[in-house]
Amino acid sequence: MANTWEVSDPGVLVLVAPAEGQVRLEVGRAANRILSNSAASRIISEEFLPEFRAGRLAEGTIRGTEAVMSFFDAGRDHDGLDRTACHTRKTAN
Repeated sequence: MANTWEVSDPGVLVLVAPAEGQVRLEVGRAANRILSNSAASRIISEEFLPEFRAGRLAEGTIRGTEAVMSFFDAGRDHDGLDRTACHTRKTAN
């Protein structure tokens, strides 16, 4: 989807698919210098999923998106992991 929608660089596409039980972060190549794969996975696990599992889709989306934005606001650097992968996690236990 990110290729179809051409995620701008630096950019992040947040995809929430409640019917499929998934949330995904597509991180553009330049953005990956700030938001690493491991950081994106942590955001999904620690910000999006707890709210989604509690049935609070809007709150989880807001909380997760704010966590993504905080990386760019803080100007954090990457942690050296593979920068080409995208991140997908199931919302169900």
